Amino acid sequence: MMNDRLTELLSRNLAGEATDAEVQELQQWLQLHPGDQYFAEILHTYWQHHRAVQPLQDHTPDQHFAHILEMATGQPEQEFARPGILRRMFRIAAAAAIVAAIAGTVWALIPRKQHDVIAAQPKVNEVVAGRGIRSKMVLPDGTQVWLNSDSKLQYSAGFSDSTREVELEGEAFFDVVKDPAHPFIVHTSAIDIKVLGTAFNVKSYSQDKTIETTLIHGLIEVTNKTKPELPKIILKPKEKLVFNKFAGAESAGADRADLTVRTGTAAAAIAITALPAHIADTSLVETSWVYNRLIFEGDTFQDVAVKMERWFNTRIHFRNEKVSKYRLSGSFDKESVEEALQALQYIAPFQYKINNNEVEITD
Repeated sequence: MMNDRLTELLSRNLAGEATDAEVQELQQWLQLHPGDQYFAEILHTYWQHHRAVQPLQDHTPDQHFAHILEMATGQPEQEFARPGILRRMFRIAAAAAIVAAIAGTVWALIPRKQHDVIAAQPKVNEVVAGRGIRSKMVLPDGTQVWLNSDSKLQYSAGFSDSTREVELEGEAFFDVVKDPAHPFIVHTSAIDIKVLGTAFNVKSYSQDKTIETTLIHGLIEVTNKTKPELPKIILKPKEKLVFNKFAGAESAGADRADLTVRTGTAAAAIAITALPAHIADTSLVETSWVYNRLIFEGDTFQDVAVKMERWFNTRIHFRNEKVSKYRLSGSFDKESVEEALQALQYIAPFQYKINNNEVEITD
């Protein structure tokens, strides 16, 4: 049976009456319960379809919403069109009726042809962490996953049947339950990472030039999907692999003297560096976000801005190219975006203006 609170949140959200706190509560619920996210999408599509039907000119708004109720429940329209009932109550009631109706007969609301297509496809669970949100989840095998802001993780309903495979867009930290009979594989746009039981970080944002994976403990095997004929790479604890998605135009890590290339002809695409052994995971640039810390060391202001956009759910625009090239080092944890900018002003000369979610950086 559907959770009563979930029903209420879905109804209010469909009706456009949910508060910001209720919208956030619903998003958090769907992140923790991927199965409900699929159901919510069906509800949204159905609601949008029927809401788009324009009322007749001689129908009042209340009568129109009553008609939506009739479509959802099958009850005569006149039973709902009683004078004195507020329009927003009709909206919420209509949404609640649709939730209840679809909860009992979800497949009946989908055209037969479409139903056959959906039934033929394996179900995919999807977990999304929006900008400004970092979340934690546990996969069916017990593996713990931390999702960084602006990230998406997908896995099939048969996750543990043979191989445990997930697809990642964005950044995630995995603490994988060891199961030699069922290898764990992370698919990104350009590399695959195979493990048995280990803890590691993967950063694979579509807009970034590189894909990174950092091993904390255990062993991982990395395959270059663009050149599968090349030997697989075994990463050791406290090593970081950087894959350059545009290797044909530039060499990955060419400005890093400490990179040790171990891939022969793949040198232009993949490079490996050892992390400082004495630094705790909480203070490593690559994994500090798991502990709600954003650390940057010698990054350009432009690169820091990209991280801040995800971290604070904001947009940052530079009006001076010189400012965007400043090199910055520092860390944030509980600061707001304005507090973070004020702190950065102590180490770099610039001015800023904030308008809602937009930040303008000037000299």
